[in-house]
Amino acid sequence: MYIELTIDVKHQTRPTFDIRLSNQHSIKKLVDIVSQILNEEIQISDGYWIRVQNKQRVYTGNQTLKECGITTGDRVEIL
Repeated sequence: MYIELTIDVKHQTRPTFDIRLSNQHSIKKLVDIVSQILNEEIQISDGYWIRVQNKQRVYTGNQTLKECGITTGDRVEIL
């Protein structure tokens, strides 16, 4: 299933943006896709960590978006 997320990369001094992708992607793939969109290497912590701001949860890169319960409308911050 496709979901729509708001991506926050404020530590990269970039504005937030929306993205639509499959919930079968891993968090690592999400970070790679965002890096490609921004045309630059994102400074990431070991393990490809993200924070779902509206759910106050943190996840690592090996899990899929579906396994984490990430759904349409979530705001994701790349740590």
